[in-house]
Amino acid sequence: MSEEGTQTTEKSQERDYEAEAREQGWVPKDDYKGDPEAWRDARTFVKRGEEFLPVVKSQNRKLQKELEEAKSEIAEMKATAKEFQDYMSKTEKRAFDKALKEIEAKQRKAAQDGDVTAFDEAQKDAEKLRKNQEEQVKPAEPKDDPVFKKWVEDTGWYGTDKKKTAQAEAIASGLLAEQTALRGRELLDEVAKQVAELNPEPKNTKRDAPPKVGSGGSKGGTAGKTYADLPAEAKATCDRFVRNGYFKGDTLEKQRAEYVKNFDWGAA
Repeated sequence: MSEEGTQTTEKSQERDYEAEAREQGWVPKDDYKGDPEAWRDARTFVKRGEEFLPVVKSQNRKLQKELEEAKSEIAEMKATAKEFQDYMSKTEKRAFDKALKEIEAKQRKAAQDGDVTAFDEAQKDAEKLRKNQEEQVKPAEPKDDPVFKKWVEDTGWYGTDKKKTAQAEAIASGLLAEQTALRGRELLDEVAKQVAELNPEPKNTKRDAPPKVGSGGSKGGTAGKTYADLPAEAKATCDRFVRNGYFKGDTLEKQRAEYVKNFDWGAA
């Protein structure tokens, strides 16, 4: 091959740095609007990009992984919060059934004894119990309620902090399941207070969760029962509740004991 032909081939193989740089956002110096000292020629611009690209890709992979992990954690948190609400609802239903049976037993005894006063008192207790049960509703998010809107502003985290929001919804459901007399701002403030207890400052290592899961006890009896006696699936559920801070207690044993106390052993 002649020398002229070799030079032609080498010239055709030269990179068009300007074209590459323009595709990546580079502009000639005359069109550059930034700091003149920061402008780089096309070749330098492309070369610097090639040097930093592997680093950027590595950082992007890391960020993508962290994002996926965060999404997975939030999804699990929402599912656990819903599961805990169902758990508290069933626990309260067992407590209601137990209380109603006790009242009905009093009524039967009053009827047998011919005690009209005792029968009427038991009847009033039954009506009050049923009324309280009917008034229990799942707290919908009152977006148009000015009291709720003000509370959201005051907390600074509801609706933005996924973890605290999920905790707040579970706590509110738990309070209503316990037939609390709190309503409106008083109820919301109690929710915020208990969320704060779930998320103490770093200097305070004690982690107390708010929800009480009913006063009716668990069906089937809990005498002598421990975490070790739970079925495998129930242990997994208990662990999720503990991990999300849904039980009171400054030790793992106390938190597990709260779940065991309200577990439906009769259905196990």
